[in-house]
Amino acid sequence: MPLGLFSVRNFAVGNIATAFLCAALSVGGFIIVLQVSGFTATIAALALLPMSILNFVLSSWFGSLAGRFDALCGTGKGRFRTPGAPSKRR
Repeated sequence: MPLGLFSVRNFAVGNIATAFLCAALSVGGFIIVLQVSGFTATIAALALLPMSILNFVLSSWFGSLAGRFDALCGTGKGRFRTPGAPSKRR
């Protein structure tokens, strides 16, 4: 991936927003498991470990699916498009 891509404002802001969202969900899930279950911090982290491993393992597969099909449920084919969005139809 060319690093110049991060100079595009929408791409950079989207990546920053995604990082903060993932961090908030991870920390929130950890705190919920820690507080609700009464686990120690180590056991709570180990309880969330399978989800992290699945994210790591399946991310490349879902990325290839998004490349093969349309990333947002077929937006390029006219379904679920926002009004005024340019069409990819030929």
